[in-house]
Amino acid sequence: MQDFKHYLTTCDAIEGRRLAIRKGQFLDDMRPDGEPVLVLVEEGSVEVLGRSGTLVNKLAPGSVFGVVNLFSGEAMPSRLRAVEDAILVLFPKSAVRQAMDKDLAFLHAYCRLLNDRLGFLMSRISLLSLKSNRQRVAAWVLDGMPGLFKRREELAGYLAISRSALFRELSYFTDVGALRVEGDVIEVLDEGKLMEVLR
Repeated sequence: MQDFKHYLTTCDAIEGRRLAIRKGQFLDDMRPDGEPVLVLVEEGSVEVLGRSGTLVNKLAPGSVFGVVNLFSGEAMPSRLRAVEDAILVLFPKSAVRQAMDKDLAFLHAYCRLLNDRLGFLMSRISLLSLKSNRQRVAAWVLDGMPGLFKRREELAGYLAISRSALFRELSYFTDVGALRVEGDVIEVLDEGKLMEVLR
């Protein structure tokens, strides 16, 4: 079973256009000419920011942005910002829809991708609905995501807490023996102590 990216990049009817963007540069899911596009991250990494500038997600090479509104015609309520210099591939949404009309397997791959996105959104809502900063940090570590962010500022934004609160909670978990934190490396020492916080 092939994934959505496979169909997107191998379909002869869809022509992608490469775009190099510099660190800090923004991009929407619309080209300047108004053509809605899917964005494939080929090299580098980009952040997905909400309307208010809040970090929603971080996309690595192979990730696709703009799929949730493929059929709606509305612009995404979020933007991309390059974390580092990146190479993106832009695919016209109209060509993608036409290709799906002719290839049921491509459409099924799209549906699987949307299911994965829904799972991500549900876990994100669950994380952000936790009452305390300590619970958010514990849940994030237990979900196995410590390697996702290179900078603590990015992580604090993702958890919707201040940097000082993040440092305080990491220090707490280190003091009680639940975590070992050295530089950018976070190692779980006692999963049970993290779980206690979530009860």
